[in-house]
Amino acid sequence: MLKTFTAAAKKAAQTTWIAPLALFLLALAVRMWRIGAESLWLDEATSLFLARKSVPEVIAWTAKDIHPPLYYLLLHFWRVFGESEAALRSLSAVAGALSVAVLYGLGARLFDRRTGLVAGALLALAPIHVWYSQQVRMYTWLGFWALLSSLCLVAYLDSRKARFAVGYVLASAAALYTHYYTVFVFLAQGVYVLYEAWRVRRWRHVAEFAAGVLASVALFAPWIPTMWFQVTSGGGGWVARGGTPGPRALADILVGFSVGNVRAFYPVWLRWLAYALLAGLGLWAVWTAIRARDAGRGRGVFFAAAYLVAPVGTAWLVSQVKPLYSERYLLTFLPGYLLLAAGGIRAVPGAWLRRGAVAVLVVALAFGLGQMGSVLQTEDWRSAAAYVSERAADGDVAVFYPGWNEKPFGYYATANLPAWTWFKVPLPPEEVASSVQPGLEGHRRAWLIWSVGHYGDPNGLVKRYMDKHYTLVDERQFRGPIGVALYNLTAK
Repeated sequence: MLKTFTAAAKKAAQTTWIAPLALFLLALAVRMWRIGAESLWLDEATSLFLARKSVPEVIAWTAKDIHPPLYYLLLHFWRVFGESEAALRSLSAVAGALSVAVLYGLGARLFDRRTGLVAGALLALAPIHVWYSQQVRMYTWLGFWALLSSLCLVAYLDSRKARFAVGYVLASAAALYTHYYTVFVFLAQGVYVLYEAWRVRRWRHVAEFAAGVLASVALFAPWIPTMWFQVTSGGGGWVARGGTPGPRALADILVGFSVGNVRAFYPVWLRWLAYALLAGLGLWAVWTAIRARDAGRGRGVFFAAAYLVAPVGTAWLVSQVKPLYSERYLLTFLPGYLLLAAGGIRAVPGAWLRRGAVAVLVVALAFGLGQMGSVLQTEDWRSAAAYVSERAADGDVAVFYPGWNEKPFGYYATANLPAWTWFKVPLPPEEVASSVQPGLEGHRRAWLIWSVGHYGDPNGLVKRYMDKHYTLVDERQFRGPIGVALYNLTAK
């Protein structure tokens, strides 16, 4: 009986669809856990603002932004499931879970099924990937399309079947319509294709890859003029405000890939153990591949290294001239880091050592997930809006600085307050009075709602103006930090 059960279990494990399905369900469950706990923040509220428009309006409004329209169009139709935080974010959660299943397939093809299973499990539990899988943004969708494109590419090079070529073109085009960082996906894939062409002495692979990229770009061609306008008109200025990334930025990416944005909540020993183990396993995978001098066995390691190093390194180098280096964008290449670690585990001698490494990584990642689920980190627009809504009265006006803060506030507000907004950030001192005064006329009280920092009112000019000319009645701060102050508009 036991032998029969064991044989059945082994046979089931060898069935190609069971492992990716199990990983998908695990990843989806992790990503749906407390998915509505955090307040929507500015970028998420902007996504909803766009998705609420008609399809032609989504495309027109997106053209004025810095991103392509595909994610917003998906979200437009996804709203059939509702507009709660959980419903909106679940679109990203699905993409994150699908990415886990696709990474399994990629790892199984480049290494073996066990390595694919380990890589998929690491991605399923990676705190940084779960974090962005719980945001109303396009980052996990870019990661999914990029992985699917890469799986189709590897499968085509192995089998030369037309369906994989078609899949590559469609997935790559979808990635382009999701985010412009797709160019770095092409870069990583191109490095791998050159390696494969050298390994099997089939240089036509390079021409076929170039044809696939060109076909994807051809599908993207209608958007290219808009992309050029967005890139050359200064969109994405928030990245430039971060300055030129130094060597520390490269280390920070690997830290984020390892333990996410909750590193401060880890015990020091566990955090450093996770860093050392993931990085050490990746280096071990590279070393054993070089030492084996077997290009066939090393192709998985080469792909994973290229998928990590080429995009991150190139984005860092380009950012010395034109800043575009951002963790949320580079999330797309996290699978390369984890696939490299899984390849290192595969190369560890001794089954008990391999199991021990997997167990330690699972514990470290799970600890981060627990912290992420219990410590709220985003701007608390839910509480700020509730505070104002409960205390608002007839004759009040809500004054937002910067003006885009009206989007996340409006998602939660229950009071129907007239709003006065302006978008010049920061305001020159000589323009504060002329900017503020028109919105206050005809009202008894004003709620000043502002955010602190380089994208808010870093010098506090608006707040000081209000304090000087009007009577402060109430003031609160909320996580973000978000400032809320109530003024009687009787001049002092």
